[in-house]
Amino acid sequence: TRQLSTSIKEPQFLGIKTNFTPVLKFTNSDSYEPIPIYRVLEPSTNQLSNSHAK
Repeated sequence: TRQLSTSIKEPQFLGIKTNFTPVLKFTNSDSYEPIPIYRVLEPSTNQLSNSHAK
């Protein structure tokens, strides 16, 4: 088991480093480009082959 950061100055979730903010802000999903998601499994839980790569 890998221990995640417990530092208040450097929050980390699943290896993603970020910063704390004192402001709660909701963003419109149309205002930024989504981050691509790399898939290794089909919805049926079968492994995707390399032929699906773009």
